[in-house]
Amino acid sequence: FNPSPINDVVQKIDLQKISYLLLNEIEAKMITGCEDSTSALEYFRQKYPSLAVVLTLGSRGSVYQDAKEQFYQPIFEIEVKDTTAAGDTFTGYFVAEIVKGTPKKTALKLASCAAAIAVSRPGAAPSVPIHEETLSALKILKEKNTNPNNNLLKVTIEKYIDENLASASLQGIAQKLGYTTVYTGVLFKKLIYSYTKNNRYFV
Repeated sequence: FNPSPINDVVQKIDLQKISYLLLNEIEAKMITGCEDSTSALEYFRQKYPSLAVVLTLGSRGSVYQDAKEQFYQPIFEIEVKDTTAAGDTFTGYFVAEIVKGTPKKTALKLASCAAAIAVSRPGAAPSVPIHEETLSALKILKEKNTNPNNNLLKVTIEKYIDENLASASLQGIAQKLGYTTVYTGVLFKKLIYSYTKNNRYFV
């Protein structure tokens, strides 16, 4: 279910009957009443534990969450010309891949790449790439590591550590976040520095 355009009728829909919810930050705020993406995702996790949520964060990428996992997908570096078809392209690709049985991380990555291609050229329908083009672009385009807000990372990492207290590892955290182990190590250091600098402790 993609609650767009958001309105009073949409907000009355019983999300208990939905398998996948794909929405942006504005729609998430209107449905949950939460001011930030971290709180919105936690709201969905608590109130609808069986619901799979894909939250798009604009230039900051997207997040997938279900009862078992949560991971982040960065955007791809590309020159933006027209964002008209970005949301429809992303949603269409993700749903098509899920229907085919594609792993969720791969589906999110393909959807993000397809949306990047779509915004790189003018028009709506004509800008949507075919599947083969998207697969080829994955080999060329680079992901832009624009992190989601630190609170989201903090909640994800703390939840992983709580659930795997005896066996928690950097590699495990990297897998949970959907990053490489090297990048996760760098990110972890930055987060620790950020929190201790402000007299707050990360873990």
